[in-house]
Amino acid sequence: MRASNLLKWKRTLNELRFKHSELEFIQDINESHAQEFQMFLEEYCDRKKVDLADLNKNLLAAQALKIQEAPPKSDRISLPESEINEDGALVVHHQTPEPVEKDEVLIKDGRELADAFTKLFKQIALYLHPDRLQNLSDEEKAERLELFKEAQVALKEERYYFILDLSERFGVRTPKNYKQQTRWMKMKIVDLDTHIEQEKVTYNYKFAECETDEERERLIKNFIYQVFKVHVE
Repeated sequence: MRASNLLKWKRTLNELRFKHSELEFIQDINESHAQEFQMFLEEYCDRKKVDLADLNKNLLAAQALKIQEAPPKSDRISLPESEINEDGALVVHHQTPEPVEKDEVLIKDGRELADAFTKLFKQIALYLHPDRLQNLSDEEKAERLELFKEAQVALKEERYYFILDLSERFGVRTPKNYKQQTRWMKMKIVDLDTHIEQEKVTYNYKFAECETDEERERLIKNFIYQVFKVHVE
C-alpha cells in the first residue's frame, strides 16, 4: 500500500467523521430552538392579533390558493417555500444540488464495505457482547455494553469510523481496501454536505442565527407569509 493512498484514506476518514459531527451539532441546534421558535411565534401572533389556531385550521385550504401578492421586499427574508406536514412539523422546500448519480462502482463499493464492516463488527463483538464479559467488573461491563449498542447503531447508519475506532482499541485487524473505502467515504461526504445544507435552511436554524428581536420578528413575519400566505402589518 502506497503511503499516499493511506494518507488520503486517513484524511478522508477524518473529514467524514467531522461531517457526521457537524450534522449532529446542527440537528441539536434545530431541536433545541424548536420550542423557543414556537413560543416567539405565539407571542408575536398574540401581539399582532393574528389567530394562529385559526390559521392552522385553515392551512390546507390556504395552500390550495395561488396567491400572487407578496409582502414588501424590505420585510422579506430570502427563505425557501415551506408547508406543515401531517404531523404538524414544518417542512421547508429548498433548492438542492442535483443528486450525484451513484454509478455501479460506488454501489459495488457500498455493498462490499457493508459486508466487510459487518464481519469486523462481529469480531469486535467478541470483546463487547454481554455473554463475553463475565470476568470484567460491573463498571467495565456497563461501558462495553454501551459500546456494543453504539456499535450496532453505527453499523446500521454506516458510521464505519466508529467501528474502526473500536477495532483499533481492541486490536482487531481492519479491512485494508483503503482505495475502495476512500471512494465510498467521498460519496458519503457529498451526501452529508447536502443534508447539512438542508438543515441550515430550516426556520429553527435561521431563528438560532438571529441576534436581535427585530431579526426574529422579520423571520416570523416571513414564516407566516410563506406558510399561511398572510401578510402581517
